[in-house]
Amino acid sequence: MIAAAAMTLNADPTVADQATNQHHYDSAEVSAKSVIFLTDINGTNTDQVPVDMLKRMGLDAGIEDGEWFPLTAEEHTYVGRETITLALGSGEHVQAHMGYSALLDNRKYLAPTIEIPFDNRFTHQGTRSYLNARECLKQSQALLEQVCRITGGYFATTQIRLDDSNRFNDRRAHGCFSCTLLIPLAYAKAHAVTFVSWTRHLASLSYRLHTAEQWVPAAAATPDNTH
Repeated sequence: MIAAAAMTLNADPTVADQATNQHHYDSAEVSAKSVIFLTDINGTNTDQVPVDMLKRMGLDAGIEDGEWFPLTAEEHTYVGRETITLALGSGEHVQAHMGYSALLDNRKYLAPTIEIPFDNRFTHQGTRSYLNARECLKQSQALLEQVCRITGGYFATTQIRLDDSNRFNDRRAHGCFSCTLLIPLAYAKAHAVTFVSWTRHLASLSYRLHTAEQWVPAAAATPDNTH
């Protein structure tokens, strides 16, 4: 459900050389308009940024199936079709899609994304109301802010409304909240060498923030996504 946001790309290569774990914003939350996705939910090239633009930023690209790819082979290690379970402070859990990667200020980030759908038209089990989804969004934002302190990253939030009313908690309201976590690639490389170990590390990190003991996931990514 995520659409890559339009942005003005700064081709100054000196920006890409800045330390990836140093915040240059006033807070961990950044505008979704400043984020442009390089890969989508499946880890596929979004074709939003041409290869020559990446090169002008001082960023490397790769090749996949004979075509240029916005991530190098090493960077591509950390994206895949899997979702991981993240723990919220309330005891609730959310799923993060691991296929996304993105650009922010001429730097590449891994971009695990939480999607929280809502629909006020239905009340059956498993469907969140708008207000319930907003509460889950707040808890997700609180988690991501904590993760950002550890990883040196950022997060961005968007709301997609599929109904014809943008009124707060309208009875017809249905759509999705999305929280994108922007993690410096340097952090991932320092803590994992495979996609499986990266998914385990990130999932475990969310649990360690809320529990005394490290949580060990019962299942890892499938071999097809370990690159």
